[in-house]
Amino acid sequence: MRSLAKYLSRIGLARPPKADLATLALVMAAHSRSIAFENFDVVMGRTISMAKPDVEKKLVDDQRGGYCWEQNTLLQMALEEMGFSVTPLMCRVRWGKSDDSEEPNTTFTHFALKVQTDSGVVLADVGFSGVNSMAPVSLGVGAEPQSLPEGQFRVVDSKHAHFHVLELLVKGEVCACAYNACNAARVCARAVHPHPRSRPHPRSRPHPC
Repeated sequence: MRSLAKYLSRIGLARPPKADLATLALVMAAHSRSIAFENFDVVMGRTISMAKPDVEKKLVDDQRGGYCWEQNTLLQMALEEMGFSVTPLMCRVRWGKSDDSEEPNTTFTHFALKVQTDSGVVLADVGFSGVNSMAPVSLGVGAEPQSLPEGQFRVVDSKHAHFHVLELLVKGEVCACAYNACNAARVCARAVHPHPRSRPHPRSRPHPC
């Protein structure tokens, strides 16, 4: 990252004291409230550069918003600059989709982060509008629902090998299955951003969790 100070100024924070869960929660909330989810370039059919300097320039210097790949790429750069250990996650969006019990029926169009903290491994995502949490979600699979600012969330095993599922609960019942997530090598966003039916590059494959 060219300037952590500029990023922190963009989201209205001074330099966080240390790389811990409290700092991560603070950064995620500030980022979510300061940098809008924006997909104008996608709708207009413009090419989006995922080169890190370009992402930082657009969202920080130019005061633009961005979609999940840009938002979480920027967050990843900032967290790593602060000293966090961060792993990219490739995700299949399940929100509003038909049952996928027989086989996956969505492809890898979402990008989130797995972050190591002093309190364990958590999910960090500032680029999924609507049914995600602005706070870190513990990746302890099968744990009790976690009460967070946007509701109750839990992570459970997927029906498909190597995947976990993020669920939103309302009054104890599953209200939304947001997405399936798996550790992944970085995939070029150009493969997925231009069109809703697009697919990742054939050479891009997720790695088992």
